[in-house]
Amino acid sequence: MKAKPVTLMRSRSAMSTKRFRNIAVTTAIAGLCGALVWSCYSPTEYASPERELKPQWASKQEIEGFVGTSEVKFTYTLKTTVNGSNSPWVYFVDFAQDAPKAVRLKKPAGMDNIFADSPLISPDGSYVTYFLRSGNTPRGAYVQELSPDAEPVLVDENGGEPHWWKDSVGNVYIVYCDELLVENIAEGQGKTYRRPVTLGGSNPTIGSAVELANVAMTGGLSRDGKFLCTGYYDAAFYDLESNNLIKINEGVQVCNPAISTDPNNPHEMLFLNFQGPQKLNGFTQSIEQHAAIIFADVNNAATNSVMSGDFGYSEWQDPDWSNHPNFIAALGMISTSTADGVIVDLEEKNLLKLNRNGNILDNTSTPSLWVSGVDDPVSNDPLAMLYPSAGDTVKVGETVTVQWAVNSTNVSSVVVMFSSDAGKNWEQLTTRAIVPSQATSLEWTVLPSQAGDQCFLRIYDYNDESVEAYSDLFVVTQ
Repeated sequence: MKAKPVTLMRSRSAMSTKRFRNIAVTTAIAGLCGALVWSCYSPTEYASPERELKPQWASKQEIEGFVGTSEVKFTYTLKTTVNGSNSPWVYFVDFAQDAPKAVRLKKPAGMDNIFADSPLISPDGSYVTYFLRSGNTPRGAYVQELSPDAEPVLVDENGGEPHWWKDSVGNVYIVYCDELLVENIAEGQGKTYRRPVTLGGSNPTIGSAVELANVAMTGGLSRDGKFLCTGYYDAAFYDLESNNLIKINEGVQVCNPAISTDPNNPHEMLFLNFQGPQKLNGFTQSIEQHAAIIFADVNNAATNSVMSGDFGYSEWQDPDWSNHPNFIAALGMISTSTADGVIVDLEEKNLLKLNRNGNILDNTSTPSLWVSGVDDPVSNDPLAMLYPSAGDTVKVGETVTVQWAVNSTNVSSVVVMFSSDAGKNWEQLTTRAIVPSQATSLEWTVLPSQAGDQCFLRIYDYNDESVEAYSDLFVVTQ
């Protein structure tokens, strides 16, 4: 019998990866211009020009020619004066519109002067999550419908760097931390949490927080729920099964960490380099600061890189993975006061500039991209465990509703098992096999003997034990 849970996700083919017809670097668009604001939360400020800015965005046809669909959305923050306060606000652009234009979202009441940061679009393309900050202090993570009239919904008043995460059966979560600058991740500064989110209309529902890690990890959770990532003084993965930190590019400061969205390579992260030699297998050369967007896996191996000089830029700023694993968004710096907002195709190593306005858009940062047509990571396995899930904690004496999904008519009845020692020993929670048409859940009263920090659930087909599914690691406390 297996000692660890199997992955409940199947690789998906999102879009044809050969969409391009020898597209070279697209030069028909002059570029989204923006001042360099961020370098790991050490902003360089530039005076905003006193003029009205009317950016002209890439057309619906240009986006479709590069990405393969016009159903593309783009978010970013832009320093804007509103009601007498000058601070970054979240904007979005819907390129499916005949005349794409930037739309500014509301801020929470009374927070016009608080900086908005790091907007990321939901898996369905209808919402955004972002956070507010004062200096390096988080002032709250939020979820908001992509509509100029929508009000922000608070996720956590101390939340920072929120990321979307979708489990193998389609449940949506926000993963976030409560510290932005962790100088020594080994000391466990800050924490990382996950909250379920029910999306619908302008009032998403936010569930209770579950602690994932006793350290703040800013780069999100892998698609299979096994690894968090982060980067500042140290880049690292956090293994949620073993609770171990795995340092990457050790001893070299990095910026803008982001976990992979590729289901075939989920245990990778991207980040910006700092000046000097890199300490990665396959990428050790010395390079100028932010000259490379580097991709690395949990074995400290460089799997890819995108050099700013290849596209005529002095450096990169604010790269982030889109929901489509072939594409990232970034700022290509032209000078200390101007930049292009771009989409980079990682497979073809091509680039599309998103805006053709020559005016300087000061203090633009944190671009993010969403592409329609990317299949959700919903499991096609016959069985899937839903709850408890990765990082959950249940208490002795509680009655917990164990939940699962049955995705095959060939499964006529199931048995549920529990292990508190990583699968070395198992006990049956059901007194009889459960028929899926009658129930896909079980009320489990947790016993003192079941306490442990290496707990798993297993469900299997009563008539074919090889058809099985495992929960992620969770904890049972006294």
